[in-house]
Amino acid sequence: MERKLDDARASSNATTTTTTTRGASGAFVAPVKRVASPSVDEEPFSVLDAARPRLFKGFAANAPAIEAWANAEKFARRGLGGAVTTLRSREASGRMFIKRDCESSDEVFDTAVKRVFVNGEQVYCRAALTEALAKDIDVSAVADLCGLRLKLENCGVWFGSRSNVTPLHYDLCHGFLIMIKGTKTFTMFHKDDYRSMYQRKDRPELSRVDLDAWLRGNEEERDRFPNFEDASPHLATLRPGDMIYTPPFFWHHVRTHDDEPAISVLIPFDMRPDEEVHECHLWSGGF
Repeated sequence: MERKLDDARASSNATTTTTTTRGASGAFVAPVKRVASPSVDEEPFSVLDAARPRLFKGFAANAPAIEAWANAEKFARRGLGGAVTTLRSREASGRMFIKRDCESSDEVFDTAVKRVFVNGEQVYCRAALTEALAKDIDVSAVADLCGLRLKLENCGVWFGSRSNVTPLHYDLCHGFLIMIKGTKTFTMFHKDDYRSMYQRKDRPELSRVDLDAWLRGNEEERDRFPNFEDASPHLATLRPGDMIYTPPFFWHHVRTHDDEPAISVLIPFDMRPDEEVHECHLWSGGF
């Protein structure tokens, strides 16, 4: 795992993630599969039934949001009057953002935009995807792709500081994230890797492993969680216009690159009634 994740770190810092590398053990450190943006004639559920992450390069490259939201003043005007939940990390570095472990406050959209893009505060903000904002990004195209009913009230616009990190976790929904501004790298693990994730006993969807500390070679972190070396990482780097699909229960760690703040749109869809809850969500023990 040391070599596998060291290779993963090298790949995530590279300009592309198209090259598959091989660790000393022979295990692959693979990029998330890239696919061309599908046509409207593609069979519904073809993405969801694949049950694996997918990276859609340039899916929203022509969306008005790519240009309009790159300017902080225009972005603030688009969301003017909207409500925002702003998170501040309690973690020592101030860069780790999981809502349960953060302080949160409610404020208006333009104030939050100023915090991120003008003041450079280390925060992470979530705003509802209002009808005004949705005019700049066609989220209905995502619903057409997967054949599910879109609930606009569940969609969100996330914007935050450079170097922000969302630690290892999984979600209970089908998640599509469209990158609008900045660059993010996803490090993803299969849902069956849960025995290596050292889940929190009270919140099985959260891992106790600090992936960044592991990548830095922190001996204490590696001694605390020795089985983490058995997990196999997959990488995807998103730039403006790209979209990633994350299936339910797939572990993912998300890092905003250091060069600039980021904006993304999250479009979640509920699991279908016929989909089973994965055993990782029923696990309350630990290894």
